[in-house]
Amino acid sequence: QLLIPMEADMIRSLILLGPIAGSVLFIALLIFFKNSILFKIGLVTGLFAMFLAIITSLVSDLGTVHYTWAIPAAIVALTVAFKYLGTVVRNPLDDIKDVFNYLQTGDIRSANRLDRDSKDEFGDISESANKLIDGFSNMAAFAQEIGRGNLDAEYKVLGEKDILGNSLLDMQNSLRLAREEEAKRKLEDEKHFWTNEGFAKFGEILRNNNEDNAEFYYSIISNLVKYVGANQGGLFLINDEDEHDKHIELVAMYAYERRKYTKKRIEFGETLVGQCVLEGESIYMTELPNNYIRVTSGLGDANPTSLILVPLRFNEQVYGVIELAAFSEFGPYKKKFIEKLGESIAST
Repeated sequence: QLLIPMEADMIRSLILLGPIAGSVLFIALLIFFKNSILFKIGLVTGLFAMFLAIITSLVSDLGTVHYTWAIPAAIVALTVAFKYLGTVVRNPLDDIKDVFNYLQTGDIRSANRLDRDSKDEFGDISESANKLIDGFSNMAAFAQEIGRGNLDAEYKVLGEKDILGNSLLDMQNSLRLAREEEAKRKLEDEKHFWTNEGFAKFGEILRNNNEDNAEFYYSIISNLVKYVGANQGGLFLINDEDEHDKHIELVAMYAYERRKYTKKRIEFGETLVGQCVLEGESIYMTELPNNYIRVTSGLGDANPTSLILVPLRFNEQVYGVIELAAFSEFGPYKKKFIEKLGESIAST
């Protein structure tokens, strides 16, 4: 009987100090647990304890028998507290759990980004989860582009320790190198096939040498211009019928899909054709001024960007010159082919 009034007085004192205690509690939690879920949990727990103290004090004035009213009041307060904690704790946890459940099964499309702007731990976890979703989505998109053959697709790794992302980039580089090597190999095969086919083609032309030299010469130069992709060409032979009047003669010319019957005489050492005959070496030029060929070459009035002259040499003797002009450069394999073919023509 003596303890009940003492307890009631103590509880009344706590009630009077309730606002002060609540303020102190709020400030303490704010200082120690700012931007933390512990702030919300501590605040709810403290307010629940204060609410129980208030209810207990009020019913104590009515007698011990009315303490039973504190039980349903406490249950209601506890329910409200748990409901609040469920909102701020359980719901975010469920959303985060769903996201990671989708991610662990690889179902990136079902893993929706978390829309939480809170500054507590759940906000940090949500932001990390969103970054993870975006990262996996970018990886998936990048891998799909690689699968489609787009080896130039761009991808930004998540960080220096992004093992999966760096592995994808390594795979991309490996596939890109393999593609380049395959392209080089295919190009070399095409060049090799082109060269062999050309030798076979011109071998047939040279074997079919007939008595009509003009047609034979024209067949050689016209087919050669077309085969190497030149724009025009000329076949020059040394005319030594008169020992006292040796000179170089244009025996066939082919240009712009038209057959020209231009007759031209060139002296030894004159123009590039005469120079090629005297030196017995190929001449290749890619930087030609305007009208350069018209002035210095035997072909006349063309303005190509590249020019090649190959001596028709066999057993160290020069029999003539092949001159080809084009608006594109002759590749090394084409130059080698023309030089080798020049030996066959000279032999014939």
